[in-house]
Amino acid sequence: MNVTSRARLSSAEPSANWPPLPRTAPEATTNSNTPIETPLGGKLLTVHEVAAYLDISVNTLRKWRAKNYGPVGRPMGKHIRYLPEDVEAWVKAQGEA
Repeated sequence: MNVTSRARLSSAEPSANWPPLPRTAPEATTNSNTPIETPLGGKLLTVHEVAAYLDISVNTLRKWRAKNYGPVGRPMGKHIRYLPEDVEAWVKAQGEA
């Protein structure tokens, strides 16, 4: 038996690290699909959720944000998140104008 076949045999044997455990994220970080709870108990909304709520495209919402129009979005790292209260307040203010 040569060295390569011996290596194949040993790699086929189960080890203490098999099966691999699922990777878990540290407690301080969240997946972008995981809702983030606000202090008042509401979840922060994504650009897609706000666009769906307002019945507009995501691109329109992004253009509004670039022009300082629309509900206030807050940067969270590389993502933009919206407080539900801010979105509702902005919608109500549009009806008053």
